[in-house]
Amino acid sequence: MDVQDWQASRLRLRSSRYLQDGNVKPWPSSIQVQILGAEGSGRHSLLDRICLDEFIPNDDLFTERDSAHKQTHLRGLACNVWFETPISLTSHSDGFALSKQELFYWLTRGMRDCDALILVYDLTDPSSFRELCEFCARCELEGVGVAPGSSLPCLVVGAKADLPNQEHLYDGERLAKRLGGRFVICSSRTGEGFPELMEEAIGPVVDARTALIQESEDMLGEAIRTLLAWAGEKRTGLRKRLSKRKRTSELRRPVSRPRCTGAPPRWTMRSLISLPLCQSMQGMSSFDSENTEASLLVPCPPEWQLSVDLVEPAATDWAPRF
Repeated sequence: MDVQDWQASRLRLRSSRYLQDGNVKPWPSSIQVQILGAEGSGRHSLLDRICLDEFIPNDDLFTERDSAHKQTHLRGLACNVWFETPISLTSHSDGFALSKQELFYWLTRGMRDCDALILVYDLTDPSSFRELCEFCARCELEGVGVAPGSSLPCLVVGAKADLPNQEHLYDGERLAKRLGGRFVICSSRTGEGFPELMEEAIGPVVDARTALIQESEDMLGEAIRTLLAWAGEKRTGLRKRLSKRKRTSELRRPVSRPRCTGAPPRWTMRSLISLPLCQSMQGMSSFDSENTEASLLVPCPPEWQLSVDLVEPAATDWAPRF
């Protein structure tokens, strides 16, 4: 499954993942992005710099919110990017005590509802990169989330690029290549690396959706052209058949024949008409199967004979009506 298949499956499984209040547009304008990282890796500062274009120091309390919104233009498409609250790889956001297994399933379940993923680690803290690698290795082992070959676009971000003593700079790039994503370094304090961060994060999603739209338009156009060609051929043939039928009906003469219905079974129409008349001439009130052949030998007068077809009668028990 590639990125286009992932976006197509997201269309089929549409739900209330996009907030419909405010200036939110439906697909393909709305993109859902999830931010993951270890504690103290700069996840919230990254979100503030993206959405508010400012840096909030660590001593200020971070205002908890369900999501953040960013409007941007990329490749000629106006996109409404929604960022969920950044999630920690080591602790639950609500403070519940979860085991590593429960925390992993909770993280991967939230990743199924997003279109792109941003993995953040601190360039000056080796433990944050180690925790990120452990999470990616667990995803690769389970075959979910950011496992290699998955269709979820991911971006590995090395935060706090303005601080000295940076470590795992090249290791982050190697991790991004293994996951099939891209790698950027940025600084939330100075704003370094943020102009290309949005393009690297949602660029694959926009490309996949543009390709899907173009493919659907091509398929729709081909279907319309095929339908028009088929309708044109059928219309010409139908006109010819109708004109031929009209000429045939004009040359055909109507034929009127007396119709008879309701004869009993195992009797032909000729026998049913001739037999009672012949027996009435002989003074017989009824007939039976024994003298049937003898009664048929007596010819009926021509004036009593009717010009009807020899047909098998219907299975009824009442006399015919002329």
